[in-house]
Amino acid sequence: MAVPLQQMIMQPTPLGEGFLACADVQLSSNYVNGTGNVISANVFGLQSLRWVQDSMITSDGVNYAVATSPAGVGAKSFVIRIFTAANGAEIGSGAMTKKFRMLAWGN
Repeated sequence: MAVPLQQMIMQPTPLGEGFLACADVQLSSNYVNGTGNVISANVFGLQSLRWVQDSMITSDGVNYAVATSPAGVGAKSFVIRIFTAANGAEIGSGAMTKKFRMLAWGN
């Protein structure tokens, strides 16, 4: 699943043995309820991930995203799922036009 928006907010910055980076992420138009979207480490200017911010909310407060932890050191991607803040239900399948600002640590 492709991610249409990749806007890096902060260039990868050394932090210990890895790099910390921030990016605005917008999900693809083929979001699938129950599966979510796969986000690549490349969105953050990284080749692999060690950690991603586990949840974030949209600026309008309507939705929040939950990211899975990368599958071990060196993961190339992670999955993000979107929920409605009012009732905690996952959004339906289809287009998701809101952006989420995310923080990641990796190499």
